[in-house]
Amino acid sequence: MPPAPETLDGLDCAAILTWLQERDEAALDALWARADEVRRAHVGDAVHLRGLIEISNYCVRHCAYCGIAACAGPLPRYRMTRDEILACARKGRDLGFGTIVLQGGEDPDLTGPFVADVVRGITRETGAAVTLSLGERSDADLRAWRDAGANRYLLRFETTDPELYRRIHPDPPGTVSDRLAQLVRMREMGYEIGTGVMVGIPGQTWDSLANDIWTFRDYDMDMIGIGPYLPSPRTPLAGIFPAADRLDLFAFTLGQAISHEIERLFAGDFALGAVLDAVASLAADNAGRVAEGWLESQPAAVAAGSRRAFLYSPGYCGWHISGQETLFAALRPEAIGIRLNESFLMTPLKSISGVLVLAPAASHRIAATYPFCAQCQSPACRERIPVETVP
Repeated sequence: MPPAPETLDGLDCAAILTWLQERDEAALDALWARADEVRRAHVGDAVHLRGLIEISNYCVRHCAYCGIAACAGPLPRYRMTRDEILACARKGRDLGFGTIVLQGGEDPDLTGPFVADVVRGITRETGAAVTLSLGERSDADLRAWRDAGANRYLLRFETTDPELYRRIHPDPPGTVSDRLAQLVRMREMGYEIGTGVMVGIPGQTWDSLANDIWTFRDYDMDMIGIGPYLPSPRTPLAGIFPAADRLDLFAFTLGQAISHEIERLFAGDFALGAVLDAVASLAADNAGRVAEGWLESQPAAVAAGSRRAFLYSPGYCGWHISGQETLFAALRPEAIGIRLNESFLMTPLKSISGVLVLAPAASHRIAATYPFCAQCQSPACRERIPVETVP
């Protein structure tokens, strides 16, 4: 049982974990009431309005869920000028906003001097407080912006689970992300700091979420935001799945014995091991082709005409590999010996999984304009469906 709401001031991480999993409505009503009392005592009932200006949607990061990530699909990009930003800030002042928030992707062209000049302009012309949310930046930039008049900085650490963070926030080459450390340094510079986490990240546990909440208290954050994990639909699958006549989950494995044999041969006869490895990979892929052919041969597919079946798998076509977790939860391929490791890779190695999509042939013709297409090592999605089969 969780502690009584009147004792919540002494919550530890274990108690937070218990409350996160509480399902009794009466107990939760008491929790909400206590939370409301604390809110009223500390911040009152006033609602403070802030005017948010999205100054750029350029970004160098490849975050797995984000709609403006560098790896996002075709997306009109923009970067506001100084005059455009100041005009919006003046509009915000006229509307009664006491704080102007400048938000954008991690855009190298939003240089330290440029942002500092904009901040000075806003404070001089509007008198509003300025909050920045521009991602991970150098200490030199952060100090310059603070000296220019920026009051607050928003930077979500997203999750305290380091492995989970790396899956959704891959580090740029040559750098290591440490958002909590940046938050501490910004507080030392005089910023009020805001942060937050996502809920529902594939692979997230109740324990990691409890630790996230404890971290808010441990670091005494000034502002906190919590939101759901919502992956961007900017992949070709966002258009393919809705067009489907039929969707079938699919998993196949050659079994562990073939993997053991490949390992044994690699240790003694590398060439033969490489041949068996290649043949086994082709066999696993051919299982997908067989499943596609079976689906296309079904009476409903034949009657509809101009239908093609295609296997789509996590890790391809912009579908983040963490999608394996959701797929496994529904399909349960453990029954045939397939397991997922912490990186969402399957064992035995010679296994495939995904969604079989039966749809009009034209639906599968993917324009190679997505950033991930240029790095694709398996362009079968464009080769397998001849142009002449597409009406």
